[in-house]
Amino acid sequence: MKRNKIFRCCVLGIIVLALLLTMVGCSNGEKPNSNENGNDPSSNNENVNNGNVNNGNVNNENPPSGDNGNGSEDETPGDGRTVGGDLVLTDNGSFSGFFTIMPSAGGNRWCWPALEPLAYLRVSDNTWKPALAESWEVDEENYTVTLHLRKGVTFHNGDPFNADDVVFSFEKRNDYGTANVIGNPVSVEKVDDYTVVVTFGEFSLYFEDNLLIQTVMSKETYEEMGEDWYSTHAIGTGPYMMSEFVPDDHITFVRYDDYWGEPGYVDTIEYRTLPDSTGEAATFLGGVSGRYQSSFNTTVTLVQAAGYTGTPVIGTSGSQQYMLPITIDPDDPLSNKLVRQAIYQYGVDWDSLAQTLGGELFYHTDAYGLPNFPYVKDDIEFTDGPDYEKAKELLAEAGYPNGFKTSAFYGNGGAATSGIATYVQAELAKIGIEMECVPLDYTVLYTEALTGKKTSGIIVTGTSYTTPQGRTLGTTNGPRGTYKVTGWTDKLIALDQAIPAAKTREEENEAMYAFVKEMMQEEFLYWPAYNARILEFYQDWCHFSDHAAAAGGYFDPHEIWVDAH
Repeated sequence: MKRNKIFRCCVLGIIVLALLLTMVGCSNGEKPNSNENGNDPSSNNENVNNGNVNNGNVNNENPPSGDNGNGSEDETPGDGRTVGGDLVLTDNGSFSGFFTIMPSAGGNRWCWPALEPLAYLRVSDNTWKPALAESWEVDEENYTVTLHLRKGVTFHNGDPFNADDVVFSFEKRNDYGTANVIGNPVSVEKVDDYTVVVTFGEFSLYFEDNLLIQTVMSKETYEEMGEDWYSTHAIGTGPYMMSEFVPDDHITFVRYDDYWGEPGYVDTIEYRTLPDSTGEAATFLGGVSGRYQSSFNTTVTLVQAAGYTGTPVIGTSGSQQYMLPITIDPDDPLSNKLVRQAIYQYGVDWDSLAQTLGGELFYHTDAYGLPNFPYVKDDIEFTDGPDYEKAKELLAEAGYPNGFKTSAFYGNGGAATSGIATYVQAELAKIGIEMECVPLDYTVLYTEALTGKKTSGIIVTGTSYTTPQGRTLGTTNGPRGTYKVTGWTDKLIALDQAIPAAKTREEENEAMYAFVKEMMQEEFLYWPAYNARILEFYQDWCHFSDHAAAAGGYFDPHEIWVDAH
């Protein structure tokens, strides 16, 4: 499709979308479910995910099986797939660079055609597909992972791929403060040109998960060209190579003829950056882009109204917006467990909040993270609608028969947190609590409010999840975390410490279950507001197989093809 034709289609889509927006009374394109970084929760940034994978767990309550609505069930390469054609995809984030070891680089999000990992973790069935690593062994007793690298691989600029590149890429993370993404190894050693041993300081269930999804830089090119050059050139080993990069506009990838394995099916893949989900929807409705995904209810509804059927996303992190009571003052009302129970368990209609703010795409869960995480059992879900009279009784028992005043601090990155704050403000007024809604710059939110330097209150924020074990909880909100602003009991601390000490996934699930039960139903220290379902839509000529989605923000390019259109 020529660019002028594409442009005309895009304009047509925008006109159509504008008319539809008028019909539904949409006043603006602001995403009501932006996460704490101001991005659509369907985004998958490394600083949100910390490089963790989702271990085969999808971010919807009833994941689809078999055909995902856009390809044939269980298709294998070459079976009914066409070779050739062009694919346009969109993203509403900024193309901030491809130097993936830096914080917030996000290169995996749009450079997966070129930057392939050591191995793909297929989230549809939780199996590994070797890529740059042909095989590997994990020695749990000695805390090592031995990587056996593929021979005969070259980077797109001709540099040979070998162990020096892997060692360099892993060790370079120390310079950029992102070694935690690969599990903070104590050493990375080259055994020979195609063997690397990574040693850790302690046992982890996530040795493979942390290492294998990583991409590798060319040591030779980095040392020759420098960081600035490398950050704008996606030099990888994948089946496509970057042919054009226009900042804040588009990135184009073309099939790499000298790829070590099976070539890709599509001739070109172009990523375009658009300002928001509305622009992405318009481009999709105009027939330009092949795929659209969002948890923005307004545009999802418009795309559905145009006749497209969406399916829940497999392979990207789920998002959760939540409230966090904070105080370091033992005399503050929020320090009283009965007060926290009155508010969370009985004082707010959380289901109505979710439906009001997000329609069918939002839902409330008492789980920390996603309700299909393996630690979740039936009794995790314990709230059952509001009971305002019961809430008042608990407040009176706590010594606040006439309520009290508090504040809700919400970030200024989008309508998500402000919408939650104002909704809960109206709910708490019913039980006598006067809550002031205070917008707060995220820097202040994290450096002051969440570290106890600001007056007590309730933080409204959100995060994304890619593992079921609540690593974000352990590193931020939990007893092991940075934000120690609400009292943690000795029991909670002990339960929290049992999570990283688990030696099997089953033990870890049980430890997570026990901790969340205590935190949510006994101490009421974490208040989920809603989770966002992410739906994806495809043109009938665009196909992503069930194995396309890979953990860590990738797609497997070999699982994507297009028909003539």
